[in-house]
Amino acid sequence: MPFLAELKRRNVFRMAALYLVAGWVLLQVADVLAGVLGLPDWTMRLVAFLLLLGFPLALIFSWVYELTPEGLKRDIDVDRSQSIATQTGRKLNVVIVGLLAAAVTLLALDKLVKPDNAAVVAPRSPTSTPAAEPVATDAVPGAPVAKSIAVLPFVNMSADQNNAYFSDGLSEELLNFLAKVDGLKVAARTSSFQFRGGDADIAEIGARLKVATVLEGSVRKAGNDVRITAQLIEVDSGYHLWSETYDRNLDNIFAVQEEIARAIVDALKLPLLGKDAAPLKVTATTNVEAYDLYLLGRHHAREPSAESLQTAVDYYERAIAVDPGYALAHSGLADAYMFLSDYGDMPIDEASRLAEEAARRAMELDPGAAEPYASMGLILDYRQRAEAAMAYYDRALAINPNYVNALGWKSNVLADVGRSKDALVLAEQAYDLDPLSNFAKSGVINAAAAAGQFDRAETLISEMIAEYPDDPLGYEEYGNWHLALGQLDKAVPYYIAAHRRRPGDTFMAWRLVQCFVRMGDDEAAEAWYEESKRRGPQANYTHMARLEIYRSAGDTEAHLAYALKGVEVAPRNLGLRLNTGAARYRLGDLDGAESDLRLALELAGYDPAQQKLVANQFLPAVFLAAVLAEQGKMEESDALLAQIDGLNELLWRQSEIDPTPYRNDAWVSAIRGDGDGMLTSLEKAVSLGLRGHRSILRNPMYEPYFEEPGMRALIEKMKADEVAMRARLLRSGEPRLPEDVSNP
Repeated sequence: MPFLAELKRRNVFRMAALYLVAGWVLLQVADVLAGVLGLPDWTMRLVAFLLLLGFPLALIFSWVYELTPEGLKRDIDVDRSQSIATQTGRKLNVVIVGLLAAAVTLLALDKLVKPDNAAVVAPRSPTSTPAAEPVATDAVPGAPVAKSIAVLPFVNMSADQNNAYFSDGLSEELLNFLAKVDGLKVAARTSSFQFRGGDADIAEIGARLKVATVLEGSVRKAGNDVRITAQLIEVDSGYHLWSETYDRNLDNIFAVQEEIARAIVDALKLPLLGKDAAPLKVTATTNVEAYDLYLLGRHHAREPSAESLQTAVDYYERAIAVDPGYALAHSGLADAYMFLSDYGDMPIDEASRLAEEAARRAMELDPGAAEPYASMGLILDYRQRAEAAMAYYDRALAINPNYVNALGWKSNVLADVGRSKDALVLAEQAYDLDPLSNFAKSGVINAAAAAGQFDRAETLISEMIAEYPDDPLGYEEYGNWHLALGQLDKAVPYYIAAHRRRPGDTFMAWRLVQCFVRMGDDEAAEAWYEESKRRGPQANYTHMARLEIYRSAGDTEAHLAYALKGVEVAPRNLGLRLNTGAARYRLGDLDGAESDLRLALELAGYDPAQQKLVANQFLPAVFLAAVLAEQGKMEESDALLAQIDGLNELLWRQSEIDPTPYRNDAWVSAIRGDGDGMLTSLEKAVSLGLRGHRSILRNPMYEPYFEEPGMRALIEKMKADEVAMRARLLRSGEPRLPEDVSNP
């Protein structure tokens, strides 16, 4: 066949092979450069189109022209006896073989590398596809758990930077699934995502997160198409344990998540499922639109502001409208409602009611998910139902032992009920999983302070502010630390600093009302109440601030009237019932006080059959014991006082420098008529940080002892301390009133 022979002589076949191999290599290079330079997603399609367009042109060129020692000439103009086409063909063979060898090597490195014979990974780059280059692997301090992983935020390589929520969501879904795998320690999201866009290498990331492996990758999303790359890296060696690229459409996104999760578990040689276990489920919906809306809701829920949380609520509700059976969307909605009562203007009882509806629906839809149980625990925690809240947290942790939110929230409850040492253990667990999270560090700070480890708490707070000077949480914790020590003038600047950095929040204004009330600065207390009211007129902390001012001023009738207005809206609110009961006791309405205080004790989760109190039940119990004693119901009063004695023993064992159990004992001694014991305990409480002489003057339990010399001397000392604190604050030049505060 002379035509085929002529094609061979003119090297057309060789040119075709060379073009195809070179084109494939060029596509790989273009793929990498598109990510590095942030080129739009259509770049790869354009390169492929141009290569296809050039293929016939290259073949025509090879047919028409021949390379000669004098340069390119048309084939018909070359003397056959002078032709060097055969030599040119041999050179093309060498080039083709070289390119094929390079292509095969690249494929082997990308697909076939195993831990024992792997390519070493380059230091992380936020925009480039990791290449097979060495990475520095300095010795990692500490000893991370062998089966441990950090899931870094997948890099958003889409042309639309607003798609970052999608790449973040994909990373977090993988993280949440892996956290449920038995025997695998998973660094929490907050800490892992600290390395977004950074230049830290794998060794540094492993050292700071205390993990042995790191998962990183990228997501390129265009319309309904998505490309996901992922690779698992061993920290000590820097080697790939596994890597893969997925080109799919969004309808298959859930299958890709499952494939990646399975591959990681296989690479780490972990048992994933028993033979009778249910099928692996990475996400709780198969509806792409609902999933997308859920990711947007979760993205906005992480910003503690009224506007962002309301946006989160809107996205969660839209996700539920698209897929009513999406349990995690219901659970996310429950959490957002609860936080709106803190950072927004949603009344606590309305938030609690809506949140409970969402959480219970989530539990019905997916009993195997940890999040709904933790959400229900949070709701009960806000209602001060400590034991019930911990039961739900335990159910969440049984499903997902790595669930940092449940660990942290349960730690807070344990501290609230006086089990500060147990709280510290759980807080440390959460911090170990999330070592770069200020919220996890805050849990350790609070638990350490509750356990009397004030030096450690102060060290952690100083570290937090130094590392994150714009985060309000560090300043809030320093304010709490000084408040616990009775250093009110030192607490004020920190609370103001946190207030400035958290727009919309009313919690700091309430804390400032507490400080100024206890220092006897009523003008400043009233000003900060107005500031809280400006930010959230219906917020829970705004109401608490108003009640604090009425109580301190001794305006008991106004105190009762304000609390009763709240009861009309929320008849089973623990805080309101406690306030109405205490106010009625001060006004001498013992029957009304008894009724309200019994209800408050019930709402706090008290079980009379157990004959045992926890810390959050102390106030309704002690006021009820005082009321019962005045009514002559001594047997029941004595039984409650005996339970308070048991609670105090627990608190004393937890910390010897907390004023709370000494204050509690002073109240109990006063009810029992033990004036000497009362004064001894009250003096000790004051020495440890109890402040606010007016809180003593407004307490009917102390009335029989006001004329005692020791009591009068103690009250005068407290008044002098308050004057001194006000003077120090004025001399410091720190802001005192809201109008003195500038924005950060």
